[in-house]
Amino acid sequence: MVTIYKATKNFPREELYGLTSQMRRSSASNPTDIVEGCGKFTSADFANFCRLL
Repeated sequence: MVTIYKATKNFPREELYGLTSQMRRSSASNPTDIVEGCGKFTSADFANFCRLL
C-alpha cells in the first residue's frame, strides 16, 4: 500500500479524486478480499476465491 501512495504522490492534482483515489482504495481492498476468502469453507474454495482476484 505504501508503494501505491508513493507512486500516486506525483500524479496531477486534478486526478486526486479520480484515478489517484481509485488506485489507493483498490490497494487497500485487496488484502481485505483475501481475508474474506480465508473464511470460505474449504481450501479449494479459498484457492478459487484468490484466482478471481
